Amino acid sequence: MEKILRQLLNIDLVAAILLIGKDGLPVASMVDDARTEAHAAHAAAAFEAITRYTRQLNFGAPRQVLFTTDTAVVVITEANDLLLVVEARAGVNLGRLRLEAQRVSRALSAQMRG
Repeated sequence: MEKILRQLLNIDLVAAILLIGKDGLPVASMVDDARTEAHAAHAAAAFEAITRYTRQLNFGAPRQVLFTTDTAVVVITEANDLLLVVEARAGVNLGRLRLEAQRVSRALSAQMRG
């Protein structure tokens, strides 16, 4: 699992990679940060809020969410019953980040299925 996650570190400006449960508990982390648990909890809550929003609009459930701010980008992608969270600094190649997060989440899902 760690080898798959490390592939995202090849993207310039990626700062953190988390694999979390939808309950917000960290499963794996590619960041040495005391705030990992807080990041995980907030990411799960944000994904759940977006899920409620898209379902209320009859759009279905999101598979990937991307947030951009002045200083950062966060991508949250489903991987079976888990969420892959990638945090990057502003200026990251958004297209590559989004596509690589999807590819890594598919690889993680395949690994979890056995």
